[in-house]
Amino acid sequence: MFVLTRATSYGTQYFLRAGFENPFIITVITNSVNVASTFPGLYLVEKLGRRNLLLLGAIGMSVCQFIVGAVGTATADNVVGEVNRSGQQAAIAFVCIYIYFFASTWGPVAWVVTGELYPLKVRAKCLSMTTASNWLLNFAIAYATPYMVNEGPGYANLQSKVFFVWGSFCFVCIAFVWFLVRLPLPSSPSYFFNIHPLNCRNASKWLTTYILDLRNQGP
Repeated sequence: MFVLTRATSYGTQYFLRAGFENPFIITVITNSVNVASTFPGLYLVEKLGRRNLLLLGAIGMSVCQFIVGAVGTATADNVVGEVNRSGQQAAIAFVCIYIYFFASTWGPVAWVVTGELYPLKVRAKCLSMTTASNWLLNFAIAYATPYMVNEGPGYANLQSKVFFVWGSFCFVCIAFVWFLVRLPLPSSPSYFFNIHPLNCRNASKWLTTYILDLRNQGP
């Protein structure tokens, strides 16, 4: 989510500095892909499950980010004024594929998972902290990106190499899901009663907490 903030906030400026033709049109296309790709996620979240969908999305995003970084870096040393159309088309294609993976997986499913992680009595506070941390990190990414991408004194001048940084963060997402999202999160409350204690970590504790929450709600 933080990586997409950089793409949507600075997409036009990045494409312009990278020598792309019609950078504003490209940004409109990528934003349209972002909106349209949300709908498959609404179906896949129940079809594939939370954990599998998050893993698939993180792998796809990481691969796309590394490919865009490699293409941008390989074509950066061209003669000034020369347009590498093949490199531009490949970069745009994988940016759109990356956005598809994000918008159909981590975009909506991350909020579904955080909404199902916590007991009812602390859910509101936990989700408030989740939302606050999301926007705080969005601000940090948006603030730091110009210093990472631009050239000149005080700037890192990473240009297309910045995609390797974003790809590394997406790789961290793979490890996060693999090691920490172990419980098969439910799509309905009755799912808790079908969990075998050997299938997930601390399943009996989760089940007990959920039953107590139901009792506290009353009829």
